[in-house]
Amino acid sequence: MNDNIADVINNIKNIIGENRDKKSAKIAFYYLLKKTSKKNILLNKNYFVSQWSYTTIYDGIFSYEETIDRYKTFRVQINDDLKKDLKKIKIYYTNTNYRCYLPFDIYDNKQDCILISSFKNSFGYNFDSVCCGFLLENNIE
Repeated sequence: MNDNIADVINNIKNIIGENRDKKSAKIAFYYLLKKTSKKNILLNKNYFVSQWSYTTIYDGIFSYEETIDRYKTFRVQINDDLKKDLKKIKIYYTNTNYRCYLPFDIYDNKQDCILISSFKNSFGYNFDSVCCGFLLENNIE
């Protein structure tokens, strides 16, 4: 990925403005996926990951440190313009939980991970809903 995540987020904000509805979340999701799909993620290396979490007072997307130990490549169903340039996507996993991580969820430094987590949180449940829909639509587990 040549663009840093702050620039990518600013580009998305320029496209969607202040909107944080489900349509805007879908635009943001696929823009992030396209911009990060070729990201070089090494196996058996510690990264900061952006993941959904529940706490007693707040649920949302937070930054955690995990070791990415494997990936699986999935074919992406192309049925609208947002997915036009996507054909395959690598999904990453760890041995410590049952979560899957998209390329835009994984960062070398905590600051970038906090930045993307905050951006995803700005959509409320809409971003997570789009992400879950993508995973289900493409039979990604």
